Amino acid sequence: MTGQLAVSLDFTGEMTQNLCDTAGAAASSCVIAEAGSYAVNTTVDLRPWLARGTEVVIGGETHIISEDPGREFTCESLPLQTPHVTGSSGVTVPIMVSSTLIGTAFA
Repeated sequence: MTGQLAVSLDFTGEMTQNLCDTAGAAASSCVIAEAGSYAVNTTVDLRPWLARGTEVVIGGETHIISEDPGREFTCESLPLQTPHVTGSSGVTVPIMVSSTLIGTAFA
């Protein structure tokens, strides 16, 4: 088999896209973060738009979705590389991603 694949990388737009809205959440906030936790809970499945290594802003804090395959990444839980410092005090908050993010691909 032969062929070509061209991929464009290294352009990240402003962190202005509210992924809760994109995912069709009932409200514009869909993430609950506990202070000090390495994972956040979601009220809607965000996996079609997020992959391990994706940069996100949750409750004003910038994080990267953990690239460790041993960490749970489900329709209700997103693993973070670093702990969420402040938490969201039990209320849902938005998860912001790059305005240029359109989806993810898995190999």
